[in-house]
Amino acid sequence: MSSDSMETILAAEQELPQPQAETRFGTECDSHEKQSEKKLLESLSRNLRTSSLSLQRQVSTRVYEILTGYI
Repeated sequence: MSSDSMETILAAEQELPQPQAETRFGTECDSHEKQSEKKLLESLSRNLRTSSLSLQRQVSTRVYEILTGYI
């Protein structure tokens, strides 16, 4: 291989984007994001259960009132 060819190959390799090293910070950010998302989902789930139970209680009370003639 001629020296001109080698120089062309080396120059082309230098122009290629180099892979970025994984940083500990990036991993921690991802982990923190996942924890925040998990907390949000748990909170939404808890609120949904609470709302559902409240609605069930209201419906049960209303059905009882209708069936017993208490309006």
